[in-house]
Amino acid sequence: MAKDQRTCFVICPIGDEGTDIRKRSDQILGHIIRPAAKECGYTAIRADKISEPGMITQQVITRVMDDPMVVADLTGWNPNVFYELAIRHAVRKPFVLLFQPMTGKERIPFDVAGLRVLRLDYPDWDSVDGTKARLTEAIKVAGELAPEQLVTPISHAINLQQLTESQNPIAAVLAEVDSTVKRLDQRLTFIETDLVLGLGLEKSTAQRWAEMNRYWAEKKAARDQLYEELSAHWAEEDKKQQDAAADDSAKSRGK
Repeated sequence: MAKDQRTCFVICPIGDEGTDIRKRSDQILGHIIRPAAKECGYTAIRADKISEPGMITQQVITRVMDDPMVVADLTGWNPNVFYELAIRHAVRKPFVLLFQPMTGKERIPFDVAGLRVLRLDYPDWDSVDGTKARLTEAIKVAGELAPEQLVTPISHAINLQQLTESQNPIAAVLAEVDSTVKRLDQRLTFIETDLVLGLGLEKSTAQRWAEMNRYWAEKKAARDQLYEELSAHWAEEDKKQQDAAADDSAKSRGK
């Protein structure tokens, strides 16, 4: 494959040849993911389709880290999928998540519950065109996001740790606020998941991405406002201390 060709690496359960898992993976790749990626200018490739010689594990990790787009199917809670998704989260590059409730009752796994997930309805082939269209929209939107807009559990945890460990009292307050908002966001996501998976309600991908972007924009604006208010407060306190020190110094010289 040419180095300059845009690729969309597909993270998903693959299974052995002849199994139901492999059949499902092949059909979703061929009928949904590959055409959606192509519509967005990407060539979709799965781990078992890599043709280059070399160690497959290293090639998979390299693609997870370097490919411009990743689509991850979380169905079945496959440990390899979550391992590779964690790597993608760490490098903070565009990704789109898919999930299919196999019994209709599964929740989206806790660690990614705060992220937007596109529902699959395999093998309901009447839903293929709609799912493909929503995936196309999601890939387009994800590909346009700047790195700082790609908020993942890992990047969030790193930012929160940096704030918590900071010696700046303003940063410590921001860390507490950020942690509280995160907990509320997870609770809301669980409620939303129950509605989507339990009642079959689902907004379009564009709406969900727009809401996510609006949420993080509002969160950032609130954080910036709080930071400005705290900065002004501490600047005023510093000035009072400096003025008091100056007064004490003047009195000492006058004695």
